[in-house]
Amino acid sequence: MTRLSRLQFLGVAVVFHLLCICSIFYTYFVSPVVNGVNACHTWSWGSIDILLMFAEGAVPGRVNNFMYSAEAEDYSKDAMGLDTWVFDQVKLLSNSAENDGELEREPRQDQNVFFLHLFGLDTSGNSYRPYSREYLHNIQVVDEGGREITGLMETFFRDDKTAKSATGNAGGHDYFSTDWDLNHIQRNDVAQADIAVLMAYLAGIHFPVNSVGRLPLAYVNADDSIKAKTMLINSQEIMETYLVKDDQKKATRMLGHIRKAINEGELKKAIRDCDNLMQLCLEGLRYLQTYDWLFIQALITVGYLGWIAFSLTAALDQYVLNGKTEACRSIASKAVLGSILAALFVTLYVRNSPASIMRISIFPVLFWEEVLARRETWIGITKVTLKQVSANELVERGLSVMASGVLLEVIVQSYYYREIYTLAYVLAIYWPVLYSFEFFRANWIICLRWALLCAAMSKFTLLPALKMEDINLITIGGLIMFVLGACYSAFETRIVDVRASSRISRVILTFQVGLLPLAILVTRSAVTSLQSKTGPSLGTQMTGWPILVTSFILPLLHCLQSGDSNYSRRLAIVFFAFAPMFIILTISYEKLFYYRIRRSHSYIIPEKKIAHDGDKNRSLIFSDARIALFFLFLLHSAFLSTGNIASISFSLDAVFRLIPVFDPFSQSALLILKILAPFALVCQFGNSDQEASLRTGALFTLVMGMSDYLTLRFFWAVKDEGSWFEIGESITVFVLASLLCVFIAALEMIGELFVREVEFRRQDGASTDADPKQKVS
Repeated sequence: MTRLSRLQFLGVAVVFHLLCICSIFYTYFVSPVVNGVNACHTWSWGSIDILLMFAEGAVPGRVNNFMYSAEAEDYSKDAMGLDTWVFDQVKLLSNSAENDGELEREPRQDQNVFFLHLFGLDTSGNSYRPYSREYLHNIQVVDEGGREITGLMETFFRDDKTAKSATGNAGGHDYFSTDWDLNHIQRNDVAQADIAVLMAYLAGIHFPVNSVGRLPLAYVNADDSIKAKTMLINSQEIMETYLVKDDQKKATRMLGHIRKAINEGELKKAIRDCDNLMQLCLEGLRYLQTYDWLFIQALITVGYLGWIAFSLTAALDQYVLNGKTEACRSIASKAVLGSILAALFVTLYVRNSPASIMRISIFPVLFWEEVLARRETWIGITKVTLKQVSANELVERGLSVMASGVLLEVIVQSYYYREIYTLAYVLAIYWPVLYSFEFFRANWIICLRWALLCAAMSKFTLLPALKMEDINLITIGGLIMFVLGACYSAFETRIVDVRASSRISRVILTFQVGLLPLAILVTRSAVTSLQSKTGPSLGTQMTGWPILVTSFILPLLHCLQSGDSNYSRRLAIVFFAFAPMFIILTISYEKLFYYRIRRSHSYIIPEKKIAHDGDKNRSLIFSDARIALFFLFLLHSAFLSTGNIASISFSLDAVFRLIPVFDPFSQSALLILKILAPFALVCQFGNSDQEASLRTGALFTLVMGMSDYLTLRFFWAVKDEGSWFEIGESITVFVLASLLCVFIAALEMIGELFVREVEFRRQDGASTDADPKQKVS
């Protein structure tokens, strides 16, 4: 493999990480284990996106779905209308059955299921929060509707044998239940898979095929004889699923002991033995299901470790040794490479592995082969280090490596405890002092700027992640950005050295700033309309969308202006490009954070003073790793300082200002755009190479390798058991970490687009032009 250009390096990173995501999704979540309840007939009412899943794979004619349209899911209106629609449709079926003989016979048959999907509660909870008046009123509506439907069922069937089950698997979070004071009530937890088994028991039908659920006896009102026989059937069903995978004689003998205990009247003992048998079978089934996972996990782990080693090798080779070493490959090494690949393909083919796993298996071999082929790079680095670094410096560097590992682990843990960032920022205030007191005394102004930035950033993770809509904070944040923009436009010629040829660019920047008060007015109008449940007016939407689109078009016009090479100007362009969008699509204090993070590139200023005063385009040195680590820290802080994974679903208020009707694709796109806006400001890192007098791409290559430590940590934390919240959180965090390399690459390209050929003002007053030859490969 020849030495890769930056563009080729980027391509390898994107392909490898996307293939890893696809492979892991298949490994963890494409499984034939669980199937649905096979009722005689099912009637269901509710949302189209949920009910269609019931018809998937069902016997034709056995599922009747009654769905309201997507347009009915209007978030600007009272969502309890969705639930009352469901109740009215059930009543309509009951009334129609009285006048239709065929329709009356079908519902009266045994083993029928009536499913009522009450989406209004979910909508009200996301829109107004669980403690809001709207949500509590929606609960009352559901309670009253539930009583009416229960009475309707008793009147219709007249046998008092209809089982009722109410579940809510979304939105259940300890944040909303800590103050209920229910410790005196026994809590009976059930797994997600247990619900289907309970429904099958209540309906008197066979347990779901391939089910791994266990009947929760705490919810079963029956004598011990019924419980024991039901648990025996549940145990047999799980055991059969296990026996399909592996012939297990011990389980068969245990069934005989259970039957004997039931026949002899030892019902309590039979129930305990059934529970033990199910636990044994589930553990065995889990082992057989995950047997191939261990191999695939090992393969992907070796791939990630290979990518980290490959990235570091590329960084050392190109930016420390300046590409002076050559790859060493022999016929024997090529033969070994071919043999390993062939053995891998044969193994995966025998295991019937999917195509995505086959493709991903190529990368670990190629990565490690390239690292071994460029072993002279590591030998050269080792010689230089031993020659130029004393024993004390080696100890210091070892401690620095340990501290870097701690910082990476801090980033990992921050996804579960975001308050860690507050402590980290407070400790970072004292970092220049820890470097040396002489440095602090000589550069106290720079250190003061650094301390103010850290102090300002530290407070945001102490604010609640689950925010309430606050129109006053929205307005204050917007006005702060407008005043900042107005002052910058008015005094720009005094703040920065701007050439006369950039006059048109200054006019364009003024237009960017002028969009901010319009965005504030549109947002206030939309918030007022949504809170009054009248929905945003057509005029509000027709104004909001052009503001959003124009804010992204105007920065492109700056690129047409030649001769504008001021770094501060380019950063201002990026800031005000996303400012209108951040006003329209935020609900609370996010704009204040956006205002603060605009100075995120300040972290490189102390490093410039510490690390170098020499020529530009210098080689990487050991201390440059701190710049890469600070960037990773800020990048994740840009997401976690205003929320977390769980708070995303409670941030839909702003999206409704532009799209009030249910449209998952468009609404998700806007939500993702809002989440990524702070990342665009951190794209100033794309020019940290130039500002630190490094060659373009040096720090970028380091960050690409470091970021996959986080990916690997989240990969081993992915869950496929537990609640939907736990499963969803683990996979979301992993996907976010996996896509981080793609984000970094995109931000690197954006940074170079907006700040290429810029001038960086040095402390002595001279300017440092970006090397025009160093463009993207």
